[in-house]
Amino acid sequence: MRLDAIERSISETIRDDGTIAARGFTRHGLPCGYWEWFRRDGSLQRSGYFEDAKPISIWTEYDEAERPQKTTNADQGGSVGLIAFMPAHM
Repeated sequence: MRLDAIERSISETIRDDGTIAARGFTRHGLPCGYWEWFRRDGSLQRSGYFEDAKPISIWTEYDEAERPQKTTNADQGGSVGLIAFMPAHM
């Protein structure tokens, strides 16, 4: 078994109204791997990947029907609209 598989866990951020704001993997309390953000109605709003708590690779934004609307390549300096990963404030 790989060590990083043991250290990773799934994390969810829940809003005050009980809806899920975000879900993804963490390692040592920081985002790593695949993450998704959701609107209050539960539809997918954004998805992408983290490495060492920094956005990497292709990020996708979705419309209310969960159709891809925009992609941004974080590896090429594209802004994915995240100021910081702060689960308590999502």
